[in-house]
Amino acid sequence: MLLKRSFTFYISLVFICFFCLFASSVFLNKLYEERMEGLNKGNIILIIPLVLFFGIGCYSVIAFFKKVPAIYFDEKLLKVKKETYKWNDITSININSKDHFYYWAKSEVATIKIEFFDKKSLIIYKSMYSNLNEIEEFVNKLNK
Repeated sequence: MLLKRSFTFYISLVFICFFCLFASSVFLNKLYEERMEGLNKGNIILIIPLVLFFGIGCYSVIAFFKKVPAIYFDEKLLKVKKETYKWNDITSININSKDHFYYWAKSEVATIKIEFFDKKSLIIYKSMYSNLNEIEEFVNKLNK
C-alpha cells in the first residue's frame, strides 16, 4: 500500500513555486524591457533577485519531496525512498509525536516517528499524507 501525499502537500508546493516563478518573471520582464530600450544600467542588480527567486523555487521542490517521501508498506516490508525495512527491524513507533517541519521557519506539526535498529528514524508528517489512517491502523495491529 502506498501512503499518498495529501492535497495540502501539493497546494503548498504549487503556491510556493507559483510565487517564485511570478517574482522571477517580473524581474525577467523588467530586464527584458531595459534591454529593448537600450538601457544597460542596473542589469546586474535585476539578475540577482531573478536568480534568487528561481533558486527558492527549485529548493522548495527538492525540500518538500525529501521531507515527504513516497512510502510503501505491506505486512512484511516498509519501503522509504531507496531503503527497505522489515517490520521487525523497528525498535520503536510513536504515533502521537510532535516534531518540527523546517522549511523557512520551523513549525511544530503532528507526526508519526518510527525508529529502526540501525539508529535511523522516519518522521511521517501527518498533514502531508491523505491516507495516513491506514498506516496508523496497521501500526496499531503490530503493537498488539
